[in-house]
Amino acid sequence: PCGQVKEVLSGHNIRYGYVEITAGMAQLKKYLKIRDHAASHAEARASGSVGIPTLVVDDESYVIESPEAAEKLIADLGLDAEQKKQ
Repeated sequence: PCGQVKEVLSGHNIRYGYVEITAGMAQLKKYLKIRDHAASHAEARASGSVGIPTLVVDDESYVIESPEAAEKLIADLGLDAEQKKQ
């Protein structure tokens, strides 16, 4: 799913930073802090899933389960329109 979400973001010309959580302990710890405390990850915690991919927009985190969910989030947050203004 991560690759597909990256494609959706790129397809909308949305700039993003990609963090590979398996690249090192610092990246993993940063992600686990989000996963363990963010309201957006409550379902992931309850079900024991990892909760990735995760998008963080303006300090709010979102679990994105599919490319369609990424498209919906882009529309809901107006990210596509925001990028066109820049």
